[in-house]
Amino acid sequence: MTDDARTDAGGADAPAPAPYDHVRGDGDALAEGTYRVVGVGPEAVTLLRVADPAGRRVNAGELAVVSRPAYASLEPAGNPDEAGLLTTWGLVAFGVVLFAAATFEPLTAATGLSETALSAAGVAVVVVGLVRVLRTRR
Repeated sequence: MTDDARTDAGGADAPAPAPYDHVRGDGDALAEGTYRVVGVGPEAVTLLRVADPAGRRVNAGELAVVSRPAYASLEPAGNPDEAGLLTTWGLVAFGVVLFAAATFEPLTAATGLSETALSAAGVAVVVVGLVRVLRTRR
């Protein structure tokens, strides 16, 4: 959610909803689960359910519309689509290991792997990992 406080339709100071913010359904105003803001109107917010109460990703296309005051009462939630530490920095580390292995002649000689191919694979994995890191930093 955005950190700046703005006045909502009810006149109270609350974080203004913005597309791609995520909130957790509390079971009262909204069924339990994680929801993504997909629409913001002057009096209501449209949400898409993106995860179940356990945090597992769902793709049901379930939409919910809540009033701005009801939205303000919901807890912020993490994006269930964000890649974890292993798939971001882990890829970068694996690419570095591949690249380093390409410079270790006994390994390439024993396995018959091309130094060029191993180096290129290492660089490609590092690039993919860095792209994932940058995408998750919004």
